Amino acid sequence: MQTDENKKLTNKISDFNREISILRNKLNEISSLKEKWFSEKEGLKKEISELIKHIKELREKKDQINKKVQELKKERDECHKIVREKIEEFKKLSADRKGLKERFNREFNPMIILEDIERLETRIETEALSFKKEKEIMKEKKILKKKYDEIKEKNKEFLKGNEISKEINETRKKAEEIHDNVKKTAEESQKYFDEIKKISDKIDELNKKQEEAFKLFTEKKDEFTKLNLELEKKLEEAGGLTKGLNIVNQTKKKDRKVKEEDILKDRTEDVEEKIKKKKKLTKDDLLVFQSNKEE
Repeated sequence: MQTDENKKLTNKISDFNREISILRNKLNEISSLKEKWFSEKEGLKKEISELIKHIKELREKKDQINKKVQELKKERDECHKIVREKIEEFKKLSADRKGLKERFNREFNPMIILEDIERLETRIETEALSFKKEKEIMKEKKILKKKYDEIKEKNKEFLKGNEISKEINETRKKAEEIHDNVKKTAEESQKYFDEIKKISDKIDELNKKQEEAFKLFTEKKDEFTKLNLELEKKLEEAGGLTKGLNIVNQTKKKDRKVKEEDILKDRTEDVEEKIKKKKKLTKDDLLVFQSNKEE
C-alpha cells in the first residue's frame, strides 16, 4: 500500500513524463521545420550561385560584343574621315575637270569611255550571252580599254577626279555596311543586356526568399534550443523525483524488514517459552520455529 508521500511522488513523476513526452514531440516537429527551412535556404543559395555564374558568362560575351561595336564604330568613323578628305580633294579638281570635260566629245571623253567599259563588264557578268556575242563584247571592251589607256596619260587630272569619285562612293558604301553591322551587333548586345536584367531580377527575388528561409530557420533553431534546454531541465527534475521515490521505497522496504524481524523475534521467543514449558505448539509456532532454525 502506497503512502501519501509515495503517491505524491509517483503522480508528480507521471506528470513530468507526460510533459517530457509533449516536449519531445514539439522538438521533433520543430526539428523537422528547422531542417526544412535549412534545406530550402541551401537550395536557393545553390540556385543563386548558378545564376550569378550564368550572368558572368553573359557579361563576358556582352563585353566582347561591345568591344566589337567600338572597333566597328572606329572603322566607320575612319571611312567618314576618308570620304570628307576625298570630297575636299575632289572639289579642288572640279574646275579643271569642268574644262577637260568641255574639251572632249563622247568618243574621246575618258569618263564616258570608262562608263562604257563598266557597262560592258556588267553585261558580261549579268547577261546570258552566247559565246559569239561575249567575244564581240570582249573585243569592244579591249578597244575601249586601249583608247582609255591612251587618253589616260593625257588627262591625268580628269581621270584622277573619276578615281576620287569612285573612292568616295566605295568608301561611303563601306561605311554604310559597317554602320549596318554596328546596329546589328548593338542589337545583339541589347539582347544580352535584357537577359542579364531578367536574371538579375530573378536573383533579387530568390535573395528575398533565401533571407526569409534563413530567418525562419534561425527562429526554429532558437526555438529548438530553448525547448531542448527545457527538456533537459525536466529530465533532470524527473530524475531527481525518481531517485527520491526509490529512496522512499528502499526506506519503506527496510523499515518493513526490520518490523518483520522484530515480530519474528517475538514469536520465536514465545515458541521457545512454550517448548520450555512443554506446551503444545501450533502449526504457526512450528513454522516460526522452523524459520528461525533455517536462519
